[in-house]
Amino acid sequence: MTSDIDGVAVSDRNGSRWNLGEFCGVSGRVCALFFTAQWCPDCREVLPGFVQQYDANFGSDAKTNSGSSLAVIIVPSDNTPEEFVKNQTRFPSSWYSVPFEESHKLKVAFQVCAQKEQSKLKIKERKYGIPTLVVFNRNTTSVKSFQGIQDIHNYGLQKALEIWN
Repeated sequence: MTSDIDGVAVSDRNGSRWNLGEFCGVSGRVCALFFTAQWCPDCREVLPGFVQQYDANFGSDAKTNSGSSLAVIIVPSDNTPEEFVKNQTRFPSSWYSVPFEESHKLKVAFQVCAQKEQSKLKIKERKYGIPTLVVFNRNTTSVKSFQGIQDIHNYGLQKALEIWN
């Protein structure tokens, strides 16, 4: 899977950028790709609980995620790049994101997208729709879980992190 995500950028809100494969491989944290969109009712439904769990474990006022054991990376399915930028304020400022223009690479690689994107992306059969949290093994880009949201819902974030480790 590493070759599928090498070359995809990830950035923080300050504009710092990394290669996603390298970022996940050396961050020392569990990396999770959060496939989501503001227009998606299911995404809007799960986001508050996810953010609440994140804040409870890592603090809502964190300026950086570098001290936490989880790096959340947003993969947008918003309608336009401008819509995504406008809606980023709904996520904790310590979360990272994939540029809108590069998000299609991850959607195709993992076969995760909104149903309305499926034909445009030429994905014959989606593994999952949105919202989906794809969790990698620590320091790798091998997938540990496609059910990250469900894991957090069932066990809480702290226990889910233990399972993912």
